[in-house]
Amino acid sequence: MNRHKQIREYLDSFLRDFQDSLARLSILGQLKKVIERAQKDVGIVVDQSALMQDLLIYFQNTCISSFTGNKIPERKPEDLSLPRLVQDKKGILRISVCPNKNSN
Repeated sequence: MNRHKQIREYLDSFLRDFQDSLARLSILGQLKKVIERAQKDVGIVVDQSALMQDLLIYFQNTCISSFTGNKIPERKPEDLSLPRLVQDKKGILRISVCPNKNSN
């Protein structure tokens, strides 16, 4: 009878550990999905941040330069495929994206 109790305790412990391991695997799978989604979305956030920087420079040059006489140079990304906020000939702000030279 004592041996039966030991076997049962061992199996109960093993099953608890096994269930904990399965729960961790489930959490790891969910974390992997979150990380993959974040990796896809990071490019959008970087583009939006760069466009906000362009907008800030535009506002500073439009509003403050009339008082100070100084202008901040426009952002010139090294990667020409990145979007930029530029003024067209009519003075309207547009998002400009130069096509990547390496893309076909």
